[in-house]
Amino acid sequence: RSSDLWMKQAETEEGEKQEEDAEKKTKLLLEEMQLSNRIIQKEYKCYAAWLHRKWVLRHLPHATRIEILVKENLKCQALLKVDERNFHVWGYRRWVTNQLVGTPHYDDKTELAYTESKIGSNFSNYSAWHNRALVFNSLIEEAKGGSKVNEVNAATVDPLIALYEKESELIIKAMYCDPEDQSAWLYSKTQIHSA
Repeated sequence: RSSDLWMKQAETEEGEKQEEDAEKKTKLLLEEMQLSNRIIQKEYKCYAAWLHRKWVLRHLPHATRIEILVKENLKCQALLKVDERNFHVWGYRRWVTNQLVGTPHYDDKTELAYTESKIGSNFSNYSAWHNRALVFNSLIEEAKGGSKVNEVNAATVDPLIALYEKESELIIKAMYCDPEDQSAWLYSKTQIHSA
């Protein structure tokens, strides 16, 4: 029937228009990322620029977003080499890594190693301790599997004990090296509360 043919043609044209619109939208969003890049190069402690980046990334197509998030993580690591305690960058980086959870580009153990390296270079890096606390708590909850402490099975207990022991060693080392610094002391409270 001619009406079926007409509908098929209309659907095809609509699909092509949607693809064209999606490409235009992606191009505009990538231009917005470039704009925020220029702002961050001048003033990387600008809340609005970091919030705008999140907004742009949320609106990109999935594949493009993941590709850019991987680059964003590397960009954050480079910025943290310049200013290792910049909580704007740490907060944005945590958001970026949270977006990468479930992809091959992120895992909590790699994140713990990264925060440990940042803490090792500066025990006063509260932002690194804070990020570590978030990851540590996530690992604890994952290991517990949502169960109450008295319900945790033996297979779960050993890795938890090993994780707590490693964290305790790091805290003791930080406290020993700089007992006046409050970062490790505050982090120790997080560890105790998560037990």
